[in-house]
Amino acid sequence: MLNFRFLLKSIVGAMMLLVFSNSMDLMASSENRDPLDKYVISGPNVTVGELLPLDVSLTGGSIKIGKNAVIEGHANIDGDNINISGRLMRGLNVAGSRLVISGLVAGDIHADVDTLIIKSGAQIEGNVNTTGKLKKYFVSPDADIDGEVFISSGAVREDFIDELTEESKEFFEKTFETFQCACASSVIRKMASVWQSFYGVLGAFGLAGISGFFIWFSTFLIGFLLYMIAPRFTWQAVEMARLQTGRCFGLGVFALLATPIAFLILILTIIGIPLAFVLGFLVMLIFAVGKIIGIWLVGNLGLRLTSFKETKSGKLRITAFALAIPVVGFISVIPILGWLFLASLFLIGFGSVFTTLFQRHPL
Repeated sequence: MLNFRFLLKSIVGAMMLLVFSNSMDLMASSENRDPLDKYVISGPNVTVGELLPLDVSLTGGSIKIGKNAVIEGHANIDGDNINISGRLMRGLNVAGSRLVISGLVAGDIHADVDTLIIKSGAQIEGNVNTTGKLKKYFVSPDADIDGEVFISSGAVREDFIDELTEESKEFFEKTFETFQCACASSVIRKMASVWQSFYGVLGAFGLAGISGFFIWFSTFLIGFLLYMIAPRFTWQAVEMARLQTGRCFGLGVFALLATPIAFLILILTIIGIPLAFVLGFLVMLIFAVGKIIGIWLVGNLGLRLTSFKETKSGKLRITAFALAIPVVGFISVIPILGWLFLASLFLIGFGSVFTTLFQRHPL
């Protein structure tokens, strides 16, 4: 009878552990204990928030050992995102993606992770050993580490990690990725990293302003130089785009489709290879000028809607062009419609440049 009761209790206990391990959030406690006198806990999200007097084995996606948690035995952890702010009274073995330590570890740490972060409040009474898997790390100078920290040679130190809270870092990373898409050069990306280090989420919005100004200034400079070097050609192309919009759009589409075909035909022959590259260069140059002409067209149309009827003034034309750049930028971010507007505008400018270059009777 005693054996039957023991068997029944074992089956019920195993079923309860299976149910807990598949729950969305598993709170570790002294009830999750196996017959080998250690705690084995697994689940998508594992949180330890109390005293566990034995060895612990934790497996999951997100594993958090809270500030009130005390693990008196050895801890073996396998997870994607591991955050330790409680007290581990013996050693720690970790395998996973990201390990953050801000609590006490009274023993050696063996970390097989991609990212290691030891914050300023951390206390480690032993050595910290890493593997070749480590890609980036941060060890705060204010962390209290009695032993040595062994970092693999390929890992990169990133000082900014400790400056952000977990919540603000997650929000900032999403915001920063969005604005980083607008960066036009590696210099801006370097500025973005510095901004991220010192100013957190505000840095993302500051980066947007810097990258936006960089794009506006470079576009304005190209358009201004084009107008100053060839004012008559520039304005003829703008007027051609305004007066013969449909023709310019059709020619732009035709040129865009015909150019790759002509390039392939030329490159198949030995004699035509140099001509193919010359053609490609000229078309790219004309397309770049066409983009600027498209923005000039928006400025011209906007100027005609104002009380300034005199559109021959160079200062007014340049001012209208400068204001048209952010207008085009704002419209272009509208889903689908913005892309169609931008593509149509550039094709019209592309066609107007072709038409102006080869027309016999200038406007």
